Amino acid sequence: MFLIVPRDQFKAYVERQLQRRFKAIVAYQGKDISQVVSELLEEWVKENGRC
Repeated sequence: MFLIVPRDQFKAYVERQLQRRFKAIVAYQGKDISQVVSELLEEWVKENGRC
């Protein structure tokens, strides 16, 4: 049985060099950009979500 998780598109503007470096590192590690961004956002929310 597969669990389908709803997803939304996320758009952000970052410096070109940062985007290129990020994309290269993700590709080198054989990972998916969306998954890495999701992991980073999840960690940030955990650390900063206490309002």
